[in-house]
Amino acid sequence: MKKTINDVAEKAGVSPSTVSRVLNQSGYVSKKTVKKVMDAVKELGYSPSAIAVSLSKSKTNIIGFVVPDICESFFSEIFYRGDQLAQKKGYRMILCNSDYSVEKEAEAIRDLLSYKVCGVIVIPVTGKGKGNRDLFNQISQSGTPVVCVDRELPGVECDGVYIDNLYASYEIVSDLLERGYRDIALLNYKHDYNRELRYESAVKAMKEYGIEPKEGRFIYLNNKKEGVGVIAELIRGSNPPEAILSFSPDLFTASSYAVFLCGKRVPEDIMLAGYDMLNVSKEYGYEIKWAPEPSDMGMVAARMLLERIEQEEELPYQRVILQSHMKIIGEASVQDKRHSVK
Repeated sequence: MKKTINDVAEKAGVSPSTVSRVLNQSGYVSKKTVKKVMDAVKELGYSPSAIAVSLSKSKTNIIGFVVPDICESFFSEIFYRGDQLAQKKGYRMILCNSDYSVEKEAEAIRDLLSYKVCGVIVIPVTGKGKGNRDLFNQISQSGTPVVCVDRELPGVECDGVYIDNLYASYEIVSDLLERGYRDIALLNYKHDYNRELRYESAVKAMKEYGIEPKEGRFIYLNNKKEGVGVIAELIRGSNPPEAILSFSPDLFTASSYAVFLCGKRVPEDIMLAGYDMLNVSKEYGYEIKWAPEPSDMGMVAARMLLERIEQEEELPYQRVILQSHMKIIGEASVQDKRHSVK
């Protein structure tokens, strides 16, 4: 049975409040009593809950991190990189999943605040509508720093780090067009807040090349599992696209698997582009990267939050926009041209 603070108090012959003062190093306790308590802790193997300890303090070294879906590699990588930097600085992160629910997001944030976290990093469920804007402002104004990642919340006073989705989508589609690909299918999740910006930029790039987007080439999916089937059906159809661009690393993985199932080759039969954080493309003899990696956002977000936590004077809010540049690596993909560029 797990030992409690009451067990330690009974073993040391003191009150539970005295044990608490010794463990939290708060208030005066004689050296003799401290020794008795610590001997009891060691003998019983007592380990206080990190959350319980945090509740006894006004400030902790715990950072809350809320993401829409912990199963999505894009969000997991952002958290992982941010957590790496936080650990180097002596902080720990608690990861919460909002499951693309505004209500669950608010519940997670309130739970984190009850643990007296020293700051919160959040990838908001949505940037549209009211959402949890009031809650974010309340947190920020109460003195707990907040950093928003990937999705900007107009009207919320907090730091933020984002990707220039307009430029990113425009550049990657323009690059594919420049390489000779004219029939491009774009994949995104239905719940992606940035999908409309990416759609507008893609259409802009196509029209500059005198191309009208084909019907059914902008595909919005519910999840990765659904993506494999939809993409495979698209590739096996009578008029498959020349290139598929995925705006999610999970959908890029789904595209690669669908191409494999259909017995097609990249780039000889079809070109793939997008995030490839899991490096699945190397298994098929090609490599495609689209930077900045999510790790850039994770590290920048953690750095911004730590600066605000550790600086005593009030700092102006920062809004960092990361430019995205697609990089295609590999001789086969660079040399492949479907059409002569006009």
